[in-house]
Amino acid sequence: MIAAASARSPEIETAAPVGPRFRRVPPNPAMFGENALRDRSTVLIVDDDRTVRGLLQRALHLAGYRTAVAADGYEALATLATFEQPITAVVTDAIMPGLAGTALVEEAHARGLDLGIRFYLMSGNMDVIARWGNRASGFHAAFTKPFDIGHVVRQLDEDLAPPPGAEPDVQANGIGWLARALAQHDSGTGAHSNLVTRYTAVLARAMAVPDDIAVDIADAAALHDVGKIGVPEAILNKPGPLDAAEVAVMRGHGEIGYSILSREPHRLAGLAAQIARHHHDRFDGSGYTPLAGFAIPLPARIVAVADIYDALRSARPYKPALSHEEAAACLLVGDGRTDPSHFDPDVLTAFRSALPEFQRIVRYGPGTDETTTTDHKECG
Repeated sequence: MIAAASARSPEIETAAPVGPRFRRVPPNPAMFGENALRDRSTVLIVDDDRTVRGLLQRALHLAGYRTAVAADGYEALATLATFEQPITAVVTDAIMPGLAGTALVEEAHARGLDLGIRFYLMSGNMDVIARWGNRASGFHAAFTKPFDIGHVVRQLDEDLAPPPGAEPDVQANGIGWLARALAQHDSGTGAHSNLVTRYTAVLARAMAVPDDIAVDIADAAALHDVGKIGVPEAILNKPGPLDAAEVAVMRGHGEIGYSILSREPHRLAGLAAQIARHHHDRFDGSGYTPLAGFAIPLPARIVAVADIYDALRSARPYKPALSHEEAAACLLVGDGRTDPSHFDPDVLTAFRSALPEFQRIVRYGPGTDETTTTDHKECG
């Protein structure tokens, strides 16, 4: 179970259901000021000892951090993939049943779940600390049990503080320059990204994602195609379907976007990079990377539906734009290329419930009376 902190009860390790997934029970904002929690990182605590998990949660909660918990390495991997907000630090016990903490870093890296995350090891065994608690093993630092809570908080404060010059807003400053650069490189993709942002916001709300997190996901969605900066204009603007070699180049835009965004200091860069890499992954495993099902990060699963919907609604030189009803049918029923098995069923349920809102969004852009986009040249 994915769990999060609550300021209202000494028993912090709880989760509240929200539709098919889980909703974070937020700490009391009055403890830290209205906006303090938005500026803090989310720390995943991994330990098979419930007492240790609770102790760390309470301490980090009082320090203003959001928290999630897992009882072993496998549950931690599931949390990294599905938690509603990107995890920025993992504090894990070394030895646990199932997947040990010492193996968690390697497995998270193999699954592409370690982007922008600092890993910290906990152990009462000094030999384990000496062998594994170092950067060569993938851990940023190690805490010896019994640990000094104040030291843990100070270490996280020092390591996770925003870099000097990091911007608080995606569009106005910060990494918004990347979206503007992409719009100059390919105006169709720029218009497409703006609409995907709006559709993503609608979907996130329909899934009952907490408002602050829904805003972050929508903001980050604006950069889902930023990797197309690295795709030649001849391919982006080709007036017809792409051949196999061109498809291979186009498919590289997710990794290019990941590479660009993962180097940015903005607080949403990790989330945006996650979406860029995984928004073409498919729930049935037939997408751009090997990830499938709930292993695909939730923000990317949401953006995937918004992205395809807009691609279907958009005209291209070799195909007309579909109507709202036609595009919805492709996603919910299928058309031979787009199939419901490609998408998270929970997101499709939210999409179905939000169809009136999707239809009310005003579409705009170059090319026709609606938006033209260069996305999904190889399908749809």
